[in-house]
Amino acid sequence: MVAKDYPGLNDKQSYESFKRKWMYLFAYAGAGFAKGYITCHMLTFIRENDVPEMCD
Repeated sequence: MVAKDYPGLNDKQSYESFKRKWMYLFAYAGAGFAKGYITCHMLTFIRENDVPEMCD
């Protein structure tokens, strides 16, 4: 599926390199979150007099 969007990854060696880089990124980020070095905040801003709609 990735190779369809990125033809350069059709080569097995290129794909494995790509995959290792992403796995490293996720492991690095996971360790940062686990240690508390990285946090994630979600902020919601609304305009005055805005009426939020509920989703089902």
